[in-house]
Amino acid sequence: MQNSFHSLQQDIAYGFKYLRGRLGLVGLLINFALANFMLNSTSVLSGPLVLSTADAGALGIVQTAMGAGMLIGSIVMSAWGGPRRRFHGVLGFIGLGGIGLAIAGLHPSATVIAAGGFLLLLCVPLASGSSQAIFQSKVAAAVQGRVFAIRTMISRYMLTLAYASAGPLADRVFEPVLRDPASALSRTIGGVIGTGQGRGMGLMSILGAVALLAPTAVAYANPRIRNIEDELPDAISTLPETALPGGTVAAEA
Repeated sequence: MQNSFHSLQQDIAYGFKYLRGRLGLVGLLINFALANFMLNSTSVLSGPLVLSTADAGALGIVQTAMGAGMLIGSIVMSAWGGPRRRFHGVLGFIGLGGIGLAIAGLHPSATVIAAGGFLLLLCVPLASGSSQAIFQSKVAAAVQGRVFAIRTMISRYMLTLAYASAGPLADRVFEPVLRDPASALSRTIGGVIGTGQGRGMGLMSILGAVALLAPTAVAYANPRIRNIEDELPDAISTLPETALPGGTVAAEA
């Protein structure tokens, strides 16, 4: 049991060490983790957002639109394979998904929320597929399990953090502020997106979109991330193997 735990520690340490030597992948991983947090911390509130002003039937329509977006995006990605420059696919579709997130928060209408949710979920498989393709092509096959495990671990952690923080932020911060007609936000942005029940969650969607687009712009401005497909060579599984701690081996990428 102790040996297994020690081996696990070595695998995790090597996965992080492998990534640290490839800063473009680290930057892409951080950007996608932030995007994952912002998308999930606001999209998880789509149900309460709709039900704050509409009925269960409207919620069903919104969820159908969002599911259709995910399905269509997955089919398009499978048939198309993504853009030739996968980096543009990652950041471009994250940015487009952010626009969908902002649309969903603009107006207390199930139709508007459905349109924004459709665009958001349409972009998720397109961005995720492009990111996955970069990692699969740039990470040596022999260490993909360790590196991808770290990638999944970070993704799941951000998902949990997003779900845990969304409710308290909505209930204790944003909803009370936009239900109070005397608050500064109600007298300013409330004049654009409305005030009252559900508008705090709408504001969260808009702020989430801004917080999503900001790191995307930063990532695009970073040459180590922007040029990742040119600077990092494609992994070739037939390269000489180098012994790793614990008796495992990996091909040098």
